[in-house]
Amino acid sequence: MEINSYLIRFSCMLMLMFGGLFIIRYVKTGDFYLDQLLVFGAGFVLFIGSLIWKRKHQQQGNRKAC
Repeated sequence: MEINSYLIRFSCMLMLMFGGLFIIRYVKTGDFYLDQLLVFGAGFVLFIGSLIWKRKHQQQGNRKAC
């Protein structure tokens, strides 16, 4: 379960760094950098997948405790 928290942190870092850079460069120059947008999207998919994985493991833990 510890690796799940690392995946959530890593995905948040990806989204903050590349999403922030994408927004700053888009506002500053008006250019659309696809590489930064793709990495932001990968971080978002990883974040959603990690949350789903965490929720499934919590539900399985509750079932075993009952």
